[in-house]
Amino acid sequence: MNSSFVSQGDSDGRHYTIWTGSIQSLRKKIPHFTQEVFKIEKGINKYMDCIVREPLPDLREDMGIHEIREEVGYPEAATGDRIPIAAVRNSYGLVSHQKMLDDVLGELEVLRPDVRNTDLQDLQATMKLSIYGARIYIEFLLPDYRKEPYTLKVTCRNSVDTKDALTINLFLHRADSADLFKPDIPFHGFHHVHTNELRDDAIRNFMFNAVHRFLYTTWKTDEVNYDDLLIIIDKTRNISPKQGATIIGRLGPKKKTVNIYRFLEILSELTLTGSDIFRNQERKLTMLAILTGELRKLTQEGETQQY
Repeated sequence: MNSSFVSQGDSDGRHYTIWTGSIQSLRKKIPHFTQEVFKIEKGINKYMDCIVREPLPDLREDMGIHEIREEVGYPEAATGDRIPIAAVRNSYGLVSHQKMLDDVLGELEVLRPDVRNTDLQDLQATMKLSIYGARIYIEFLLPDYRKEPYTLKVTCRNSVDTKDALTINLFLHRADSADLFKPDIPFHGFHHVHTNELRDDAIRNFMFNAVHRFLYTTWKTDEVNYDDLLIIIDKTRNISPKQGATIIGRLGPKKKTVNIYRFLEILSELTLTGSDIFRNQERKLTMLAILTGELRKLTQEGETQQY
């Protein structure tokens, strides 16, 4: 399936384009980046590096504005030149968009080959890409990873122009008509800064543990102690006492235990209806990743997740 241009606009002070299509076709639009010494002629800053966008492939001089937009988005970004993106500390560890997708899809390739009917590269996805490609958001469903009534959904977010940037979330998606407008429920989350400490296998390990849990454990019965949940709500950043009271009120009368997925569903519904519990998408996803990890520590399985 070829990719299709959907729209373009501004977000977080940057221009973005939105595309749909197969993962394989969308990946062709993602530029490559390198991390290099920060210098001007012979002057070198020993503390800093520079992130550089490499030339875009398949651009011809005879392409018109319409053709350029259909290929890469904003015409001013459609250049065969190398473009500086950001100055970063030399302790920065570049994790490219391509590596992120390679690790996510690579682990899915080996987790369940016996039941997979779809080539992962052919999955339909939606991608949001900043003007020079430094920031990306991509999401897709995994139709072969299903446990009634949920299908597993993957969202990936990365930014090569800021340190605190890599977030991968797995959600429980309900596609039946009765729950058409129900929000996706956070299932597992991974968040990491761009540093040299991010191990090469960190994303793969996260995907293996999270998807294995979805497929082979009784996660729908996970419950936490009610009082322990109150402690987590109280110490979670971005949730004020008033907002915490709203969440507790939605949980209903006090019980001995609370189902994790009921709690996460409440958070998702509050976010969907415009609650200011999470002021922007990136902070929301990061916080949900950390919060879900905290909840996991309270289950009988005692699983922990690295962030």
